[in-house]
Amino acid sequence: NKVPDSGNLKEQVQDFNELANATGQALTGNVEGLEKAIAIAQKLKDGRPFYKKAQDLIARWQQEIAGVKVLELASRLAAPGEVKDLRAAIAQLQTVSESNPRSAEARAQINRLSRQIELLEDSPYLQKANELANTGDPSALEAAVAQASRIGQGRALYQEAQTKIQAWIERRQRLQDQPFLDKAQQLAASGNLAEAVEMARRIRPGRVLYQQARSSIRAWDVQAQSEQGLQNARQAAQPGTADALETAILLASQVPESSSLRWQATEAIDEWSQRILAIGLEQSSSDLAGAIAILKKIPSGTRSFEEARSQIQAWQQLLNAPAPQSPPAESLAPEPPETEPPSRVPSR
Repeated sequence: NKVPDSGNLKEQVQDFNELANATGQALTGNVEGLEKAIAIAQKLKDGRPFYKKAQDLIARWQQEIAGVKVLELASRLAAPGEVKDLRAAIAQLQTVSESNPRSAEARAQINRLSRQIELLEDSPYLQKANELANTGDPSALEAAVAQASRIGQGRALYQEAQTKIQAWIERRQRLQDQPFLDKAQQLAASGNLAEAVEMARRIRPGRVLYQQARSSIRAWDVQAQSEQGLQNARQAAQPGTADALETAILLASQVPESSSLRWQATEAIDEWSQRILAIGLEQSSSDLAGAIAILKKIPSGTRSFEEARSQIQAWQQLLNAPAPQSPPAESLAPEPPETEPPSRVPSR
């Protein structure tokens, strides 16, 4: 509007204003507004500066009118909400070409109606599955899984169905396997660890209680090994010699810290260390070197260790003390006996 009338742009200004007015009408998006836009654009005759632009817009708006009419028809067809009605609406929407300005809206409507159809078709399966699962027994849960599995991948209720299926599978497995785990725990509590392990192994990999069963089996294996190890240690200690007690201590030391029997192993190690100390003290009266070798069998961390170490140091000092010096040789030689002077023989 600020372009001077005296210039040679008067017709361009007029055409531009006409197309701006037409475009404003088209932006209403309904058939009436689009038809008004076309009527305005058609005023630009051949030879006008914006004639080509007007023809392009007219063709676009005519396509858009066709698209709007299809969208409106599809809405009316889908209104009753039955599957057949929705399918009829989708069939109409599919006639809107990709080049149509309303193609994106048509695709969005198709997606929405398709989801609505899937909900109508698949909801009965999920409802029936829920009813079966509510009974709670393993066979009903299996049937519920079968019902929900009829909902195919990519369908509107697929993710919900898969979540429920997983929950029902786990419930069914738990109902089937919990008795094995309960029985195994009872056996373990009564001391039958081997039978407890075998019972827990009936729960197969991939089952919901498998990891819990494996954790229990590992604990029972440690317990069984600890019992056997402590029994072997006590048998080894029976001869009562220092070497036998040392072997027993080594075997008992292998009982894991995590075992409930570790405290028994520690008590036994302390007891056997005390016995080794007593043997060494007895040996010291006749053989200090042998006594030191015996006390070195006592492991650190025991109640006897510090006493044994002090005793070893004392004995080593005795063994390393210098020997007493011998007296000089001349002082040890016997003195010669006294002799009488020779008697004089009288001369004849």
